[in-house]
Amino acid sequence: MNEADILNSTYFDKMTVYRKETITVDYEDKDMNIEVYKDIPCSLDYSASNNTNQTETANIIKYNPIIFCSPDLEIKAGDTIIVIIENGQKRKLKTGEYIYYPSHLEIPCVRNDEA
Repeated sequence: MNEADILNSTYFDKMTVYRKETITVDYEDKDMNIEVYKDIPCSLDYSASNNTNQTETANIIKYNPIIFCSPDLEIKAGDTIIVIIENGQKRKLKTGEYIYYPSHLEIPCVRNDEA
């Protein structure tokens, strides 16, 4: 068992990764979100800045979490990731450029949503 396997055993969240790709259908190009990975073990870290702003109409949620996952994945900047955390709640995130380590990937993300 190597270090990546050991870390992977500590990931209790799951992520599904979508990537925007141009698909030609009936001679017409369409941008579609294609599922790249499904139910991949990961860990969502909230220790980065957390910011919510309340307005009269909605609470704006914007912060920069980090996802930790296996180094064997190919994650691209701009991918959309849906993370299901341990308690079943979902978080929709946009990815930045990942940092590679032999034991794991660190993927900086942005959550920009309304509550």
